[in-house]
Amino acid sequence: MYRVIDLSFPIDEKVPKLLASFRDDAYAQVFSAFSVTPIFTWEKDNFSMQKISLPTHTPYTAHLDAPYHELRNGKTIDQMPVEKFLGEAIVLDARSRTGRAVTSETVRTQLDHIKENDAVLIRTDWDKKFGTNEYFEKSPFISMDLARIFVEKKIRCVGIDFPIPEDTGRKDRNETDADKPVIHYLLLGNEIYIIESMANFHKISEERPFLITLPLNITGADGFPVRAVAVEGLTRTSRSRFETGIS
Repeated sequence: MYRVIDLSFPIDEKVPKLLASFRDDAYAQVFSAFSVTPIFTWEKDNFSMQKISLPTHTPYTAHLDAPYHELRNGKTIDQMPVEKFLGEAIVLDARSRTGRAVTSETVRTQLDHIKENDAVLIRTDWDKKFGTNEYFEKSPFISMDLARIFVEKKIRCVGIDFPIPEDTGRKDRNETDADKPVIHYLLLGNEIYIIESMANFHKISEERPFLITLPLNITGADGFPVRAVAVEGLTRTSRSRFETGIS
């Protein structure tokens, strides 16, 4: 018997506005750029149709970064092979980290379990702070040494239960090129896509669940929200049939 675990936050119009209230920069516009507008209604038209407006990158729920998001010549969603969006995953438990950084040392004993073409889910349980200012201001990040290991192991994607893989503290330390998203450059440059703002990794009981992260097939899109799910209890045969049955 298999079990499906939702790894996405639900979206309603209150959440983006709440998160925008924590920001006073240009990103506040991104956070609040979500609306559901009725086009036809049951009261007037005897059926319902809505217009939904949102950015391709939604920091208030799980969303996929395609390479074109940060790389001018990178692939857009429609150019990525659909099989990239589903397959085996491994959950790396990073709750033991000291400080904000998730480093190779944090997950050292788990690194040998990563296989080529895996999706790597980094569990910090930071999603439990969702809806607070701390969720953005003091969130974990992926260290460069760990990102390089992911490239060496040829994984297909990284999923995180925090907003962004970058060390936002680099700006406070006045580091050179602190405004450049170097982790994005490295991962996306190696066609390892990123799924940010995921949730509920604590509900996953298997070390290696089956992960599905399908975005809409929009021509030219640099990313899009996903209804990410982990599936547990699939047999090896079922997984293989699922992965090879794509056409």
